[in-house]
Amino acid sequence: MAAHGSEASLLLDAESRLWGQRQGEASFTELTPEQAPFDARALRMPDTPWSRAFLVFAREMAEALRAGRIEVPDAATLEDGVRSQEILDAARRSHAEAAWTPCLPTAGVAGRRG
Repeated sequence: MAAHGSEASLLLDAESRLWGQRQGEASFTELTPEQAPFDARALRMPDTPWSRAFLVFAREMAEALRAGRIEVPDAATLEDGVRSQEILDAARRSHAEAAWTPCLPTAGVAGRRG
């Protein structure tokens, strides 16, 4: 899996190793994920980069709730999820219609009424 931005790129390889390359750097460097100390067996979880990432995020969510915050810094929001779904829906329409499909933001989560 790869993610490319205007300032850097990230790659997750088949062995679950994470690599990063900032703009202007000649090559990718292996990145060491934060080690979330936990007993995988006690939690009935595999000890993988994915489970470690989940536990780091879960800790951040718990801290946000204790502090009375409704967002976790650098985490996706519900609005991000809605926008991502709008983009996927537009891509499907574009494929089905074999034509360019506009992908404009809607009123957003707060402006939606069921």
